[in-house]
Amino acid sequence: MQMPTGTCVQASSRRIESDLLTLAFLFGYSSNGKHYNMSHNVTNTFVNTTSAILLNPGYIKTMDGILKILQLIVGCLVIGFVGHFIDQSSPLFFTAELLLLLIATSCLITTTCLLVSCLLSISATTIISKTLFELTYHVIAFCLYLASSVYMLVLTSRHQNLEDPKIGLYALMTAGIFGVINTILYIMSFFKALCNQCGLYDDRVLGQRKNETTTGLL
Repeated sequence: MQMPTGTCVQASSRRIESDLLTLAFLFGYSSNGKHYNMSHNVTNTFVNTTSAILLNPGYIKTMDGILKILQLIVGCLVIGFVGHFIDQSSPLFFTAELLLLLIATSCLITTTCLLVSCLLSISATTIISKTLFELTYHVIAFCLYLASSVYMLVLTSRHQNLEDPKIGLYALMTAGIFGVINTILYIMSFFKALCNQCGLYDDRVLGQRKNETTTGLL
């Protein structure tokens, strides 16, 4: 049975009109020129970057920070006692004075750089502890401080009969004693750095875990 020609034309026109409505809807307009309001959700993402220095004052409360501060104080005392009498003492003590003064000054500068770096940067504390720098530095400082302090004490004890106040014999002996104290402090820092390397104890990591636990509970 053959369909009338008018019916085929109407069906084709309706299909074309339906396709036009679909296209008009996609572009926001209908065949009558009316605009369809289409809702859009736009999400803007902004990335804020900062160049500010993140301080780490909590490092002073750790064992590493306390040891470094004590090393700086004792090192300043050694340099003060030796430096004050180096140009007045007897030539017998010049070598011992110069040796102790050079070692104390070198260790003071290096320890200051380490302390300032850890205070001015949060990541520096973690990065430095993962390297072998602290282990190497502290064991070298221990050996040099031990040698120079013992040499100073042995030399001054042999010449206790020198009563010239300009020599500053007791001041040099005091500097040697402070050198021994710093020797003990540096060997403590060495063992602390060794524990950090082995993962036996690291108060910085424990502090970070405590903060993460507190944040998770909140």
